[in-house]
Amino acid sequence: MSTLTTTARPERFHVTWNQTGARHRRAFSTTADAFRATRPQAPKSSSVSTVLHDWASQRAWASATRKRVDHLIHELIDPRLGPILADDLRPRQIRAWLTWLDTERRYSPATIRRNFCVLRAALDWAADNKIIAANPCTKVAPPRVPRTQRATALTRLTPPSTTPPAHHRRHRPLAELRQILHSSATAEELTAYLRHLNPSSAAH
Repeated sequence: MSTLTTTARPERFHVTWNQTGARHRRAFSTTADAFRATRPQAPKSSSVSTVLHDWASQRAWASATRKRVDHLIHELIDPRLGPILADDLRPRQIRAWLTWLDTERRYSPATIRRNFCVLRAALDWAADNKIIAANPCTKVAPPRVPRTQRATALTRLTPPSTTPPAHHRRHRPLAELRQILHSSATAEELTAYLRHLNPSSAAH
């Protein structure tokens, strides 16, 4: 609980509060600043890195797929976007990240597009779960890839069967995801396939 007191000195207002068993006090020059300090502070939103890892942790992937996505997050997204608060992430920052992948990391347009798809899928999940107000990726256009270079159209992929033999049940989703990551699929196509892998996420 915070309390506001005034002192004999003009334009000096003190706020006192208890935190972790210790008493704190701070002076302000205006009543507006002092009253603002007495209000509970809204918690800050999660960082982009936290959102990405929380999203990935809820996906029903095989261990090899998880390692691959974790590597992408650690090596290609976290260095540039990870520390930013998810609510503060802006389209211009995403465009700067795409430029970095192109000019400094020298990835092909198809690879850059795949990385963008992962970021967009994670932020779609965050928006669906009210972690962020909206997905800024919707205002960013990833690099275009000639359609002739597309090895897979995800909209034509069949979701993994619920009753395949044990060997295929373990490995088919991984094989398909590898095929997807080596294609130049759109963000919408990747999101649709990830939801096929984890149908329960579509309910959120």
